[in-house]
Amino acid sequence: MSFTNREGISIVLRLFKQINADARLTYKAAYSLLMKHSKWLIKRDSDVLKLLRKHKIYQKVKCLEVIEAPMIDPCCGIRSLKCSIYRTKTKLPELYEDSAGIIIHNITSIDGSTDIKLVTASAIKRKLNNPWKGKKDGVILAFYNDGYLYFPNKHLKMIEVEGLFTKSIDEKENCTPCKECDKEPCVKFLDKDFIIPDYLEAQLFDAVIRDLSNTYSRIPEREQEVDKNDTKG
Repeated sequence: MSFTNREGISIVLRLFKQINADARLTYKAAYSLLMKHSKWLIKRDSDVLKLLRKHKIYQKVKCLEVIEAPMIDPCCGIRSLKCSIYRTKTKLPELYEDSAGIIIHNITSIDGSTDIKLVTASAIKRKLNNPWKGKKDGVILAFYNDGYLYFPNKHLKMIEVEGLFTKSIDEKENCTPCKECDKEPCVKFLDKDFIIPDYLEAQLFDAVIRDLSNTYSRIPEREQEVDKNDTKG
């Protein structure tokens, strides 16, 4: 990542001025456009496996506490199988997605000794309902739902998740029960890195400027239609 949120927004605002010097674009609108186009660019390239080796864009959320899922949790129907369900205590930060779902690179126990396989809830139900499939084959399964990771029949106290998160995760946000970070400085949102592979940066800004050009080139036409209607009245 070679630019921060602040730098990315500044570039968008500068490009926007070249399109319409009289109009204003807020920081929030500029950032929303960056996120809108980064999501489809990431999805496009992840679908064709272009992001597998882009390790520096993946981040780790460490020491995520796991608890027994409250009874009010939907659990995708798995609780009806009379098995205990566990889940992360808090939701994961927002993740980029592709056609297969959220982009998670790796899930492990906090010491890295145990790998956890991310599958769909339906795959877990099939496995638990299959009498011919050994239920103690040593593979720990997890599924994702509504921001949480769920673990049927396995209570891991804490886990570590490496994924393609949409926002930069700094040390302060990674402060969890296994790490004290009271003295860590807070990094302002605008000064955090914007998460996108370096090679997609030019395409990102091109897409944003096309979006702005298309939007603001239509405004005069609508204004003219309003003026004509007023004249007729």
